Amino acid sequence: GTFLFLPDNMGEAELDAALWQFLAELGHEVVIAAKDSFAFGDIDVKGVDAIIDSPAPLKAHREAGRIKVIKSGYRGEGLVAFKMSGQLEAALRDPGLKALIIKGQANLFMLSARNPVRFPVISILLLKAKTAEKLAGIPFKKDKFWPMAVVVPPGEAVQIKVTDTTFGGTLK
Repeated sequence: GTFLFLPDNMGEAELDAALWQFLAELGHEVVIAAKDSFAFGDIDVKGVDAIIDSPAPLKAHREAGRIKVIKSGYRGEGLVAFKMSGQLEAALRDPGLKALIIKGQANLFMLSARNPVRFPVISILLLKAKTAEKLAGIPFKKDKFWPMAVVVPPGEAVQIKVTDTTFGGTLK
């Protein structure tokens, strides 16, 4: 099966690569949807390509077709559904998709909060804002970050009120 991965920060992607390699070694296909071009702090396709092409195991998995890199279609924070690339939309609709793994609060809020999906969503993030506090029930404290993972079962959406309605959108 396929795992679709939405990375977040540039500095985290080096660690994310270990998960990509692990999933590929288990025989899964890993599709990484990165920003099209530079977006402040977030890794883009060029950065992901550089990580994959450097260690031999990742490069070998890419050459064998187990690791693929596509453009997300958006340069801002998170993922805006109506601005996603055709490649990402196709990956989300792939019947072989086992799970969507997303990094960062913005990806969780922009996609999962508005879209019940047919596959599990696994979100890995740092709790660092009031909206995340509503999701986790952990009191928000300035300059105090809480690592957390959120698993959204198939057919569900994150049940939070997203206060900024200028972003986001729903999948059709």
